[in-house]
Parts: sequence; C-alpha cells; structure tokens
Amino acid sequence: MATGDERHALGLAAVDTVHEMLGPGAVHSVSHTMAVSVAIGIVGRVLGIDLERLAPARPRIAQRILTAREQQALGSTAEWPAILRCFCVKEAVYKVLAESDQDDLRFRGLELEQPDSESTRVERSGEPRVVAIAAVARGNEAMVAIATPVA
Repeated sequence: MATGDERHALGLAAVDTVHEMLGPGAVHSVSHTMAVSVAIGIVGRVLGIDLERLAPARPRIAQRILTAREQQALGSTAEWPAILRCFCVKEAVYKVLAESDQDDLRFRGLELEQPDSESTRVERSGEPRVVAIAAVARGNEAMVAIATPVA
C-alpha cells in the first residue's frame, strides 16, 4: 500500500498529466484511497471526484452525514454501501462548490434528492436550490462519485 506522501505524489503526477493532455484551461479534481489515486480533468466545466474503499465498513458515520430525509429514504437498516454512496457523493459535490459555498458546510448541509440511486441531484439542506448533479459507480472494492455544479 502506498503511504500518504506517495498517494499525494501520484495525485500531483496525475494532475500534471491532465494539464498536459487538455492544456492550461483544464480544471481538475483528485481523490485517493489507500492504494489508488485518481484525477479527472475537463475544459469548460467543473468536475469533482471522490473515491472510497468499501472496506472496512463504518456504518456509524451515517449519524454524521445523513440528513433526516436521507435516513428516511434509506431506512433504519441502511447497509454500508448505501451510506458510503451518500458520503462519496457529498465529498465530490463539495469539491465543485465555490469557496463561499464551502464555508461552514458540513455533510448534513448537502442533501441527496435520491440517496438510494446511482445518480441524483444534490441540494443545500433546507433550500430548494439544486447545487450539483452526481453519479456513482461501485466495483468490488471501491466506489467512485463524480459531480458537476448546476447554475
């Protein structure tokens, strides 16, 4: 497994590659887990990415990250992958928000319109304003979410 410094260096190298391939106008997002770093880049839009390992399961984080509406949608016996999907989407969305929108923002400050879906619109909690759309893909060992802001 790569150390934190090694994962950071891999992420920086990936960012360099993104900018070499797409040019100076490219916008990038980076995420890494214990053994993998991933970077995405795009020109003309903003994307956020988050990559999370499925193991070990940490279902107790649900209390910190899920809003009441999300908890209700997932049910009282929500399984770890459903909880992780919400976490992963919220991390990716946070990366695409303007700095002023990130100030004092906590996980429960974002709410997935469809927390049980592979794609969803995301709102600021308590506001009827969609701030991003996101999609999630799950493999055997990890989950990745990609988000883009909505004007």
